[in-house]
Amino acid sequence: MMVIRGTIAANTLANNLVGDVLHLPADRCAWTVSAATGGGYKIDKAFFMSATSNVAVTAPALGFIGKSGRFVEIAV
Repeated sequence: MMVIRGTIAANTLANNLVGDVLHLPADRCAWTVSAATGGGYKIDKAFFMSATSNVAVTAPALGFIGKSGRFVEIAV
């Protein structure tokens, strides 16, 4: 399952996850990609799309959850 790792602003979507790193399902997000200076790609902007609003994700990274349950980053 592809996920976007990042944080969201305080009191967004009626939660209190201030500063917590979240793993959001990538199929519910929209993001832009650009070339990274050291090669590869990086995520510039990401938004989590919910029923009530689109929420900006701070410091987004694209990856997946591996067999060990850890986040494996594929784009910075």
